[in-house]
Amino acid sequence: MAEHIETQVPCKGYDITADWYESESDNIVLVLPGYMSRKERQVDLASAIAVKGANVLVADLSGHGTSQIPLEATTPAQHLMETVCTLDMLAKEHPGKRVSVMGTSYGAFLAAYASRFRDFHRLLLRTPAIYRPQDLYTSSTVIDRKYTAEVYRHDITVVSQHPLFRQEPVFTGETLVVVHAEDEDVPQATSDVYVQAFDAQSFVVPGFRHSSHDPANPPGDMDAYRDRIAAWLNA
Repeated sequence: MAEHIETQVPCKGYDITADWYESESDNIVLVLPGYMSRKERQVDLASAIAVKGANVLVADLSGHGTSQIPLEATTPAQHLMETVCTLDMLAKEHPGKRVSVMGTSYGAFLAAYASRFRDFHRLLLRTPAIYRPQDLYTSSTVIDRKYTAEVYRHDITVVSQHPLFRQEPVFTGETLVVVHAEDEDVPQATSDVYVQAFDAQSFVVPGFRHSSHDPANPPGDMDAYRDRIAAWLNA
């Protein structure tokens, strides 16, 4: 397991907390966990990425982990702002190093959106979620996630018109979309919209449900899964 230290990332008048895994590499990977997840749940994957050579920063966005900001006081727009602030901090403190971003589910949605405002090296979208445009400034706790998962994400015509996919990107790097074959929250059709919009590579992980921590996932496949992700981010 790679060693890490806890650090603070300055945003607009407050800080968010992150774990920093340091190496001598010129690669940095920003990891954005999913909704209601936290940096402690990313230790195994972050360690796998760090062991391959990259510096890794795993962020707890406001309302997550030990954040003193209540989750109900946050919105996706605020989390997007925090993502951009984190990218700006990495660029300022590590000039000349290549920064890549990996997001999972809600974190992948934020990572993808950040590519419309900042350029970086590589983008990995793991089980990328999508939320209705009108929810960008909605309190995180009152977004109708059941409707979003069961109705909205299945209407591909509507999903493909989301401002995220229609806004011109600043990002010019490569994208990889990771699809879990048994994902119950994000249908593969939604992932296909991301693949097309980002001209992305993709791979499907057989037997995996939405969460990589789901006990129903094939237990013997986790090491290979992490290694494949870590290798791509370190390329």
